[in-house]
Amino acid sequence: MPQICYFYGITVYIQFLDHNPPHIHAVYQSSKAQYSIEQAVLMRGKMPNKADQLICEWIKIRK
Repeated sequence: MPQICYFYGITVYIQFLDHNPPHIHAVYQSSKAQYSIEQAVLMRGKMPNKADQLICEWIKIRK
């Protein structure tokens, strides 16, 4: 998966031509999660609260 961003220890990946709905993958320390691009919400996995907030804001800004 191509890495598209790295900030505050959070790595964001996207897989082109992946299954729907459109989403990103995020990794922070030992946590992994998938986030909806359309709604900027956690779809699958777990993420600490602060990292979750940062990722959701990152999606909203770059949507």
